[in-house]
Amino acid sequence: MAGKFVNLDPIVEKKDFCDNDFIFDVHFPAILVDEILVEKYSRICRALSEKIANFKYVRPWKNKKRCILIPCTTDPSSIVAKLNVSGDINEYEFLDSIPVRLTLEHMTVHELLRAIAGDQYYHVHAFETIGHVAHFNLKSDDDPIKYKIAKVIRLKNKCIRTVINKLTSIDDPFRKMNIELLDGDRDFNVEIRENDCVFKFDVSQVFWNSRLESVRGYINKSIPNKSIVLDATCGVGPFSIQLAKNRSCFVMANDLNPQCIEFLVNNAILNSVGSSISVYNMDAHEFIKKSIFSITLNQSVPTVGDGSFKCETNKLYIILNLPSFSLTFLKTIKDSVVESGSTVNVDIFCLFFYKCKDDLDWMEVDSFVMEYIEDSFIVDRKSFRKVSPNKFYILYVFRV
Repeated sequence: MAGKFVNLDPIVEKKDFCDNDFIFDVHFPAILVDEILVEKYSRICRALSEKIANFKYVRPWKNKKRCILIPCTTDPSSIVAKLNVSGDINEYEFLDSIPVRLTLEHMTVHELLRAIAGDQYYHVHAFETIGHVAHFNLKSDDDPIKYKIAKVIRLKNKCIRTVINKLTSIDDPFRKMNIELLDGDRDFNVEIRENDCVFKFDVSQVFWNSRLESVRGYINKSIPNKSIVLDATCGVGPFSIQLAKNRSCFVMANDLNPQCIEFLVNNAILNSVGSSISVYNMDAHEFIKKSIFSITLNQSVPTVGDGSFKCETNKLYIILNLPSFSLTFLKTIKDSVVESGSTVNVDIFCLFFYKCKDDLDWMEVDSFVMEYIEDSFIVDRKSFRKVSPNKFYILYVFRV
C-alpha cells in the first residue's frame, strides 16, 4: 500500500485538498536485469514488495535492460540475501535507491479513508452508488470528517459527480430522503440501467435502493410471462417496468408519492412499455381494494400509452415492497378478495423487515407473519440482506 511510504496526515488534516496534493517523491530499491529474465525476477521481487495500486513495477532502462522496482522498507542487505535464495547474483545488478513518484492514482480509497477516519473507518467506508451519485448514511459523530470522506470518494471515482448524505431515517410518507450535499455538483437527476431497463429520476425526491437489484431480479424471474401484476408501492417502477418489459406482464402500478408516478410514466415511455402499465396515485390499501374489484368485474383500465387493458385473469400477482408496513396490507388483500366475491387465485410477494436477536429461526418468522394473514399457504421465503445486526430484509410469497 502506498500509504506505507508516505505521510498522508498533513494532507487529510487540511480543510480541503485536491489531486495535486497527493504527489510524493520517494525512493525504492530495485534490480536491473536483461529483458529475457524479467518474468523470473518479477516473480521473485513481487514476493518481497508491498502491493501498490496501479503501480508499474517493471520499467525500461538504458542498454535494453529492465528495472524491477521493489517497494519495501526492508534493509537492502536483507533484500539481496533473499534475492540470492531464488536468483543468481550474476544475473542482476542491485540498486539501493531509485527515485519514484507516487500520486493519488497509487492510493486506494480504503487507505485514504483510514487516514481520515482512523477507528471510525469501518462504518464510514460503505456507500451506495445511484448513477453518478454516491449516497452515504453517516452518523452525527462523523460530522467533523464527512466532507473529507466525500472528497476522497469523488477524487477516486471519476464516475461519481455528486456525494450526498442521508440526514435522518426515512419517515416521510412519500419515502423522500432528507439529504445534504457533501461534495460535487448539485445534480440529483440520475440514470440507472438494470436488467435491460433504463430508469431516470431525481434521487432527492423519490426512493431508490441499488442494493435491491438481486431482489428485483428474483421476483422478475418468479412471476410467469404475461401475468397480471399489482405493484402496490411501485416507486419509480423498478418492479413494474422490468416485469412489463422482460416478462410481457400487464402491471397496475401505484404509489402515494405523485413524483414517483411522474417518473414512472416517463420511464414506462422510455422503455416502450406504456401500453402494459396502468398507473395510480393513492393510498395502497385503497389501490388494492379498487384493483381487485376491477379484476373481479373484468373491467378495462387506462394505460400509460393512452389505451386500455381489460383485466381478465384467473391468477393475480401482488408485490408489496414497503418493508416497514408491507405486512399490514395482507389483511386488506384477503378482505378484498372475499368482499369482491373473486375466484382469482392470488400470489403475494411480500417484502418486509424482521427483527431478531440472533440468526433467523424460520419457524418463528412463520408464526409471526401468519398473524397477519391466516389460512394462507407459504409458497416461498427468502432472506435477502441483513440491514443491521438484528434486522433482516425478507421475502415471503403467500397464496390466498
